[in-house]
Amino acid sequence: MKIILYEFRKLIYSKRSLIIIAAVLMQILLILVPRNFEHEYSDEIYINYMKQLEGEYTEEKRNIILNRYYEINQTINEHENMITAYKQNTILLDEFEAHNSDFNRALAELSTIEYLMQKCSYFDEIGEGVFFYDTPWIDFFTNSGFNYIVALTIICLIIPVFDSEYQSEAAAMLLTSKYGKNYVCISKLIMVIVLAFAVALALYMVQYVTFVLHIKADHSDLDIKNLMGYKAFSGDSLKQYYMNDAVIKSFSCAAAALFICAVSIFAKNTVFTFFISFVFIVCPYFISSFFRGSWFEYAFAANQLGAMYSEDLNIYALSVTYILKASLYSGFCIRKWGKLQ
Repeated sequence: MKIILYEFRKLIYSKRSLIIIAAVLMQILLILVPRNFEHEYSDEIYINYMKQLEGEYTEEKRNIILNRYYEINQTINEHENMITAYKQNTILLDEFEAHNSDFNRALAELSTIEYLMQKCSYFDEIGEGVFFYDTPWIDFFTNSGFNYIVALTIICLIIPVFDSEYQSEAAAMLLTSKYGKNYVCISKLIMVIVLAFAVALALYMVQYVTFVLHIKADHSDLDIKNLMGYKAFSGDSLKQYYMNDAVIKSFSCAAAALFICAVSIFAKNTVFTFFISFVFIVCPYFISSFFRGSWFEYAFAANQLGAMYSEDLNIYALSVTYILKASLYSGFCIRKWGKLQ
């Protein structure tokens, strides 16, 4: 326990603590930087409809959307006839201008009202629903790509745990001590697991809190099934879904951290360790589409770090995979640590 606490104190009072501070600031900035995402509807018009429809999905609200959908289609279908009528002087200019105004508005609202029709069909399918301005949440979940900040932070924090001992030649001294061969290595590995999990979870929480405060969201306790495409996670709130995902990703980072330790002990070279760690922690996510079957999804932590967890993810299989990998990496580290060459 003393060695574990000593390793944590080394981290806190070293320059590596600045890495964590920098990562927190970058996570905050990443959320605050304005980003434009493409949608199949007009977000501005969608906001206006949500102000009118916000709350429990009811038959009355469904009829409002259906009636508006029919009005829009009727206006668009009448357009050619209105042009012909105006050319033939059978309608006045004021009437034609009023129609053009309605026509342009109908074209602008069409994609949004069609999206709301899809939402009504989805709510009908699941039997209930709540209307709220969900675009920020959808963007937040669907565009949560690979978090390089978390990955690079873990890599930069973990490499020096063993590598610094080799570079300072302190490893030779440690290995001659009473507990240097095994106890020191095991203590370092325990510290690495706790550190990687805690730092990753903290960074994901910073991301979430910044997002919620930035969009002034007050819907985090709503069931995630109110978002189209998430009915498989029914029973979890928006907040709980993100928390579950953050925990999964944090365990993935802990498994990846042990891999970094294994590479560090094997290579005894900072640059090589960084390169190999980056390749095996980041790259598998981007090449996963070339592999058939679900085995590849569980083989590398990168596949969990690159997106929100899916409904077909088997938590038990993932847990067993991480336990096996952790045992393999830890065993290699303990065995290899005792050999300087």
